[in-house]
Amino acid sequence: METSDEDRLAQRRAHDLAVQEVVDRLAEAGPYDDPEPVAQRLERGLAEIGVVGMPEPWVDAVVRALMDGNAYVVSSFTQEGADVPAPRTRVPDEIID
Repeated sequence: METSDEDRLAQRRAHDLAVQEVVDRLAEAGPYDDPEPVAQRLERGLAEIGVVGMPEPWVDAVVRALMDGNAYVVSSFTQEGADVPAPRTRVPDEIID
């Protein structure tokens, strides 16, 4: 059975929301002083929800945001549909393709 576009979109949004929840929990506990334990906590939290193998540049970007006490916004959907914690420091608004 083929997956419809709507089903794929719903799966993607559920995935993004789950990842955003992991990031938000870490943001609420920050800011942090040492990036290594933050990266480990991020990867462990993602693994707990079944997300493994995120690209290193993505992990690095999330950790950088968390080091400043800011949540990383996973997608435009989570920006609008999740309760992402407000940034504690100035955050540039950019889209990374």
